[in-house]
Amino acid sequence: MAHQTEKRNGKEKDRRIGHCLLCQKPQEVLSAHLARVCMKDSTKEEREAELKRAKKSTKSWTRQGRNWDYRQICSIVMDRASRMALVRHLQERDFFISYTPEEADGVVLEQQPGPGAAVAKGEPTVASGTTMDAVEDSPWSDHDEENDASEAPTYQEAASASWGRARCNMQQTGLYEKFNSDNPLLVEFKKYLVNHMEVPNCQQEVDNVSRMLRYIQPTGEEIDMDFLRKGTEAKDYIESLKGAKLLPPTILNYINNMIHFVQFLATRNIDDMEFYTRCDSYISLLHTLRKPVSKAINKVTCKTRYQRFLGSPKSVRDCQKLLSVAKNDMLRIFANLQEGRFVGSDEKTLYRYYCEAILILGHFQRPAALQGMTVSEWLNKTHVNGRVCVAVGQHKTSSMEIATFALTTEESAFIDAYYLYIRSGLVHESVDGGRFFLGANGRPIRSPTHDVGRLHIHYKLPNVTSQEIRGVVETEVSRTFSEEQKGRVAHYVSHSTPVANVHDSMKTPEAIVATANVLSSLAGYRSVCETTFPKYLVICYMFCELIFSFVSFLKFRRASRRDGWQGPEESQGSQ
Repeated sequence: MAHQTEKRNGKEKDRRIGHCLLCQKPQEVLSAHLARVCMKDSTKEEREAELKRAKKSTKSWTRQGRNWDYRQICSIVMDRASRMALVRHLQERDFFISYTPEEADGVVLEQQPGPGAAVAKGEPTVASGTTMDAVEDSPWSDHDEENDASEAPTYQEAASASWGRARCNMQQTGLYEKFNSDNPLLVEFKKYLVNHMEVPNCQQEVDNVSRMLRYIQPTGEEIDMDFLRKGTEAKDYIESLKGAKLLPPTILNYINNMIHFVQFLATRNIDDMEFYTRCDSYISLLHTLRKPVSKAINKVTCKTRYQRFLGSPKSVRDCQKLLSVAKNDMLRIFANLQEGRFVGSDEKTLYRYYCEAILILGHFQRPAALQGMTVSEWLNKTHVNGRVCVAVGQHKTSSMEIATFALTTEESAFIDAYYLYIRSGLVHESVDGGRFFLGANGRPIRSPTHDVGRLHIHYKLPNVTSQEIRGVVETEVSRTFSEEQKGRVAHYVSHSTPVANVHDSMKTPEAIVATANVLSSLAGYRSVCETTFPKYLVICYMFCELIFSFVSFLKFRRASRRDGWQGPEESQGSQ
């Protein structure tokens, strides 16, 4: 009645809606609802207490219940299609979801049915390292008298579904609990990793150590050094990681990280011989725990290699099939961009994926090189002997070598079109950091490997990663190339720091172009690219490059004259 009176008067009160916790329905005037319906037989004091409880619940939901973390949703809903449907449903209900995948990426993925992903999973790859079947069948011996495996860092990117299951298992068993990140000892350990061990991206290692210490010491805010006497708890933690279905390489990382932490403690208290002895004994215990894990990795690796041996080996042409299959669609998008026609957000995303695939599959670059590539590095590209040379100075890899590649004119036109017509509409200077490849949200891309994988799924092709194609290239090069050519190829794909130190003088644009021309004999998409690319578009691109260079020259000449600089002809005329 009051509501109708307000409408007749032309006004409507702005009431704060609250839910009744008894009937779980929204109410405009909760106190009146309690007095008339749910608590009409209760006293005034009881109704006021219930009203306070309902208001407290509403405030709590406003602060916490309306916000969701997409990473948490991933750990709860394993199936991507169901997860994306849930995300859309929550967003339609005005929930806030942080760390959501790019909207365009979701559109591209949802266009493809499940079989595409099944095909991608069916092929064992080098990047995945092992399949889940191989991991489940791998024997985990409790005692091993053989020598330990290599201490080199082990990285393995597990399938997203298995990763989600493992993370969910760890959360349910409390294995994700850890000390506060501002713990003085952990902060000092992080500085030790950065300054002494030269590990700039060490937060994951610090978190692993913090989780293991929290398991050993369930209570307290400060780390107690008595954990060095608790060998049984350390063994139990490793067994718990196995029970959570973590892959052996991940467990090996936990053990290695803990070894680094104890070594840090021993160095920190080197004058205390008793403490140093305890640290040494604990490290010996961790080495013993590491042996069966390393043995499991070796057996799984052997099984994977045996399965790969029984199958037909892949060639570079097979790995690059995506570049030729997607070529016609990308040419159409390229032409639409050049001619100013409308291009949808999903097509722009696919086009960016293809540009990334050119560098990863066509020029065998690491994903980190794409993440580190900047706009200035692209603009500083040089034209040498019919190719376009680009160098990337900052990339998150263990190699000290700069990443370089020599694109053909057609490839350069593809990537330049992305820069001119797609990236320009995504730029947010406050968040892009000058990076060249940006997602639909204007932020630097997070995983070129996943981007190329999505493009494989879109065209229903088996997934090929950077690590896999680089391994195939290394195999074919070692079989057919000369020793000098092998060194140049290793330098081109930035294989390792020793290569960078030995062959640093070979990093010249001319040498890079020569190596790219030699590698083109292995490629399986070059002929398709060169025969189907519209020549008039290439001519337009080269003409635009010429105009750009001429305008830059005029700007330089004008600035030089303003500063009082005279060219050779002007100097002679003045004399």
